[in-house]
Amino acid sequence: MSKKDIELLGLAAELHEMGKSRLAARVRSSANPNPKELAQRLTYTRWGGLMVRAADALLPGQIADWIEFHGEHYDGTGYPRGLKGDDIPMESRIIAVAREYVRLLTGYDGSPMVDKEKALTLLRESSGTLYDPRIVKLLNDIVS
Repeated sequence: MSKKDIELLGLAAELHEMGKSRLAARVRSSANPNPKELAQRLTYTRWGGLMVRAADALLPGQIADWIEFHGEHYDGTGYPRGLKGDDIPMESRIIAVAREYVRLLTGYDGSPMVDKEKALTLLRESSGTLYDPRIVKLLNDIVS
């Protein structure tokens, strides 16, 4: 990746959850969402992409897709479109792995906090299904 692409990826990573601001507080914070709340919660990636596209005078447009598709799973079971494998922008796949790693280390979003080794183990277990195995391996190589 070029230096500019890395900078844009950093910006997208900082903004990747901005769509959550469009959700009701009870939907964002519910530990046990009902099916309707869960469906609403899964719209935040789409909202984030729309918000970036609407702010095109302020934000680079190419990051909209990266934000919108960071909820896609490598095996095609993610959201919002069910994209699979390399159909998911690489930048979105990077954001997804980084987000999960940080979530596991910090307990963000109500998840139990784990140490680095456990976080890497959990990511490896989801490699190829939820996450791109190449990116999980790269993270593992970098932080191990």
